[in-house]
Amino acid sequence: MAVLPRSAKAEPASHAQRPTGLIQRLDTQPVRRLIVKYRDDAQADVEHRKPLSGLARADGLTALGLHTKGSHKALRLAYLKSISAQTHVMLSETALSRTDMLALAHTIASDPQVEYAEIDERVYPLAAFVPNDPAYATDQWNLKSPAAPNFEIGGANLPDAWGLAVGGQPLNGAGITVAVLDTGYRPHTELTTNLVLPGYDFVSADSTNNFATANDGNGRDADAQDPGDWNSIASTNCPVANSTWHGTRVAGIIGAAGNYVGMIGAAYGANILPVRVLGVCGGFVSDIAAGIQWAAGLGVPGVPNNTAHVAKVINLSIGASGACSATFQDAITAARNAGSVIVVATGNDGATSISSPANCNGVIAVTGHDRLGDTTDYANVGVGTSISAPGGSAADGIYSTSNSGTTTPTSADSYTTGYGTSFAAPHVSAVAALLFQIRPTISPDAVLHYLTTSARAYPTGSFCKNRSDCGAGLLDAFGAVNALLTAQNGTNHAPVLTAIPPQTSAAGSALQFTVSASDADGDRVSFTATGLPSGAIFDGNAGTFYWGYTLPGNYSVQITPGDGLTTGTPQTVQIRVTGALSAGSGGGGGAMGVTELAAALLVLLASWGLRRSKPLMGRTP
Repeated sequence: MAVLPRSAKAEPASHAQRPTGLIQRLDTQPVRRLIVKYRDDAQADVEHRKPLSGLARADGLTALGLHTKGSHKALRLAYLKSISAQTHVMLSETALSRTDMLALAHTIASDPQVEYAEIDERVYPLAAFVPNDPAYATDQWNLKSPAAPNFEIGGANLPDAWGLAVGGQPLNGAGITVAVLDTGYRPHTELTTNLVLPGYDFVSADSTNNFATANDGNGRDADAQDPGDWNSIASTNCPVANSTWHGTRVAGIIGAAGNYVGMIGAAYGANILPVRVLGVCGGFVSDIAAGIQWAAGLGVPGVPNNTAHVAKVINLSIGASGACSATFQDAITAARNAGSVIVVATGNDGATSISSPANCNGVIAVTGHDRLGDTTDYANVGVGTSISAPGGSAADGIYSTSNSGTTTPTSADSYTTGYGTSFAAPHVSAVAALLFQIRPTISPDAVLHYLTTSARAYPTGSFCKNRSDCGAGLLDAFGAVNALLTAQNGTNHAPVLTAIPPQTSAAGSALQFTVSASDADGDRVSFTATGLPSGAIFDGNAGTFYWGYTLPGNYSVQITPGDGLTTGTPQTVQIRVTGALSAGSGGGGGAMGVTELAAALLVLLASWGLRRSKPLMGRTP
């Protein structure tokens, strides 16, 4: 497919400033209907103490000799119908301009017997928001509705979701940060509005002063720009290839701004946090795990904390063969405990098992389907698959932002198509951002629940129709956000702590336990603790208490759950430490210190070796 050049014209207003599905009222349209509500005791029938009828009140208004500006003819108002005993709809004899009808309503409302008067406006159904970005109409089948008029069976049904609003704002991911852990970004005009910079580059040295993977001459730094990931010397699992601009393409699917030119992202108002973890021939588990933690707002030694743009959603369009790495699992668990949703592509091997880290616990594992909703021949499925999203095919790829450089980047933006589960995962990340916009405190488990329970069934005759290892079905953005909006009933339920049993430990040993809670609204629950013994620590995100060296005595620790809006009933945990400390104890002697322990751990990690991961991009026609 031909690459479409960017227009050199100034950019018009963003989609966030456009109507979001409401048919606009024409101020020149004449109106005749007026709603008038009287106060409870106004013009009451003295004999029966009943309100006057709507007909009598219409006659009373007409008798006042009301007229519009510039007219000396009295205006007749007829009774049309009632809403309540005090509220009636009046019909003017002649149609009035909106200005004249508003003036008439103001005059009537000035009567102390009238509570209010207003135009009886026509209200329209919410319509799907159809972007004016030209590529949406011609190339972005993946975002469209499976219903009329599009009939895109494999589409993610974004227009109906965009047509909704939250707090008076369009539902487009506004205010939510999605981290794209990938090859970095290019400053594409479609992305600059939504990128939160500088992001971070976690691609470190391969060995001392060897930056072959990083390809930028240095290690970790606060510059997540993509220098290119081309390879000119073939090696095992690393063929000769041009630069992919993979991170820029993933970012465009999620957050390309709606700006009347080019394309539009599925969450076109979301913040995109670029985190560079891949370079030439992929990247290392260690760098990716560090990137996951940093994106979630957790500390990484030697790296400034990410406090300004903590990611609610983390997209990983990457993968490697084999079981879930322990390092991956630790980082994912920590990020989930901090409230982040982790979305991972399942892989492009055409296998019936999914790659790592899609096979880790706690992630949303995304396989891919084509325009007709059938699972593609390249997309991995298998136990652990959560859902399917548009991944494209050679005939109908996924259109997104790119760079025109073959190896090193150029200043020219471009667009291209490709296919792979790499491009399926960001659709799910974008819809997760929409869910967070509706309910910022929603838990990762609840996000998964709304995504999977709203998914559309695989089409009859498709590969996954009768399989149990293909996930819940086809991603449906409107179904997911509408289900969450329906569940919002205005009442927030406090989280409820699971009963915490008493804890017992022998003096001088370690004590660890984890608390949990349920929340009827699906909110993420965190915890606070008071009365901690000296030396004990409590992780409020994970709910984990740890005391490495217990001291004799009885202790009471109070733990309180909260969901960001409401705190639940606290519980007091009774801790009993029995016995006495042995002579010479207290951490001296042969005890291993923190520094020695860290050094030993580094040696152990080095002996294991680090598995490298590649972007799950598939092929680019």
